[in-house]
Amino acid sequence: MNTKNLNQTMLLNNLRIEHNQKNQRFFVNLQNSQAYVQYESEDQSVLDLKETFVPEKVREKGIGSTMVDHVLDYAKKENLEVIPTCPFVADYIEENAEYQDLVEDSGK
Repeated sequence: MNTKNLNQTMLLNNLRIEHNQKNQRFFVNLQNSQAYVQYESEDQSVLDLKETFVPEKVREKGIGSTMVDHVLDYAKKENLEVIPTCPFVADYIEENAEYQDLVEDSGK
């Protein structure tokens, strides 16, 4: 593993993803910014995943995917369905079959 990949792996392993239910956001604080997955939840059984944001300086390092994976694991653990309104989330679910059954009205 080269130094760049090692540093990237270390970064992803050290992300501290937090959940702010009041603001309906999963987030991680970075050096001078914040990456997040924003959602809406009208009832307590469905998360409408609206937006994934990663600051430009740290894009293409796997932060968005790591955060979406965390959010989907949370949904699975809490028996929630998701609506992948955010295109990044929709693509992630399409590429990761283990999360496809979380999508609302997916044949449950």
